[in-house]
Amino acid sequence: MSKKKLGWWGLIIFVIAALSFAGYQFYREKTAATRRETEQVFQRKLNNLYLDQKSGYFKDTISEEDFDHLLNELAARTGRNQAMEEQIAGSKADFRLQTQMNQLFEKSVLTGMDLSAHPVLQTIDTNDRITRLTGQLQTSAAKKKSWGQDIEAILSIAKNQASHYQAAEQTVTKLTRKKAADITLSDYLSTVQTVAILPDGNFKEDLLNQLNPIKRKLSENNQDFSTEVQQKEAEIEAAAKDYQARQTKELETKTEQLNTLKKELAQKQRTYASLSRMKVSLENSRSRSLESSSESSTTSTTIENGEVIIVPGDSTNTRPSSSSSSSTSTSSAPPMESSTSSSASDDEQQIAPAGVTNH
Repeated sequence: MSKKKLGWWGLIIFVIAALSFAGYQFYREKTAATRRETEQVFQRKLNNLYLDQKSGYFKDTISEEDFDHLLNELAARTGRNQAMEEQIAGSKADFRLQTQMNQLFEKSVLTGMDLSAHPVLQTIDTNDRITRLTGQLQTSAAKKKSWGQDIEAILSIAKNQASHYQAAEQTVTKLTRKKAADITLSDYLSTVQTVAILPDGNFKEDLLNQLNPIKRKLSENNQDFSTEVQQKEAEIEAAAKDYQARQTKELETKTEQLNTLKKELAQKQRTYASLSRMKVSLENSRSRSLESSSESSTTSTTIENGEVIIVPGDSTNTRPSSSSSSSTSTSSAPPMESSTSSSASDDEQQIAPAGVTNH
């Protein structure tokens, strides 16, 4: 093969390689751009499940199914996007953690940004669940957000209440197993004091109901016991209320902070809605202006020297019509004088300027 052919083949191979590389680069950039756009879309959809994504609080109207639908939609649209899948799955795990934590109590403690300052644990057998949920919180990406700090505080309260529940149940069980003759006023009052520090709820009420027969029996045996018990129980109840108030102070302070944050978010939402309405109004106004301009734009046609001329524009910029153009041309032409005129000889006749006649 000659050098010339080798050169041509080399050039062809180079061109093919260059085109292939350029096509690959274009495809990769296009794929990356599409991927970024898709991620932005799903990031907005995920953020829409939060009241405030920055602080980590979820909307109170969502469920785990909302996260499942989002994951299914992502898989159907992109096939595989590990980073986005992990982010959605992490948010779902956080929401499940909040749901399971609320189930520890008689009423939900954290819903949206509404925080109860008086959580009441349902049952005594919660230590395992509290420990598991605490471990899950430590693996959450939101554990340092305001939401994560609230969850940690609530789980700490749950753990503290569970400890008090166990102590109170053990004390009541020990007292009820004693013979009635062996129960003293001191035994009863110390047991009541253990129960009194529990938050008001079903568990506390059940323990007090177990103590009522003992209270009636002691009152029957000693007439002065009833008055003394009332005095002591009042003191115990006052001390218990003070203890519970100290326990809930932190949550009450946090509730005030959340109320402030809710007001700020509501103001931002109103501002955003106002700006959105302004944007829509401006776009509609611009659209109407363009339509009006399009309708007012007409085309005028003139005929000059046998040619048709189309002049775009409105009525104020149109060129004269053919009839007016013709009349203007006629009036501007110089008048013709007769060659047989007797008022001047041929030698004296001169050509006058346009529009002027010599007499």
